[in-house]
Amino acid sequence: MVLPMLSVVLVLILLTRPDITGLMAAKPSDEPGMINISANVSITIKDGGFIPEGSIVTVYLDDRSSSMGFGEFVKMTGAAYSRTSQQATGYEGYGYGGPYTYSLDVSEFGIDTAVAKGRHTLMFKVGLDDRVFSSNSQNIDV
Repeated sequence: MVLPMLSVVLVLILLTRPDITGLMAAKPSDEPGMINISANVSITIKDGGFIPEGSIVTVYLDDRSSSMGFGEFVKMTGAAYSRTSQQATGYEGYGYGGPYTYSLDVSEFGIDTAVAKGRHTLMFKVGLDDRVFSSNSQNIDV
């Protein structure tokens, strides 16, 4: 199950311009019949790329969701970053420039990761107001 998922993630990275990638694993839960999903949210800002200040990173697991500000996400990773000012379509101001990659476990979002056996949807999204800059959705069979 891990090899096909890893292959899909690598193909997505090579064929598209995703800013968000994820890798999922599962481990037994304390709750009977449940399994905890462990997944990394990885966000890459390419050289010359830009994510506006105030952007939100949201994780969805089926009908559950949790969000944090992109600045908080970056700080929690402990990775280097670059703040810059830029004019983009519909946005003028400060934000985060590239090239940098940030990765954080879904559990850091405080979302309940326990699921029953079956098919589940895990999605990551970065956006500001009604605009979505990047998203990635994966169906997970547990």
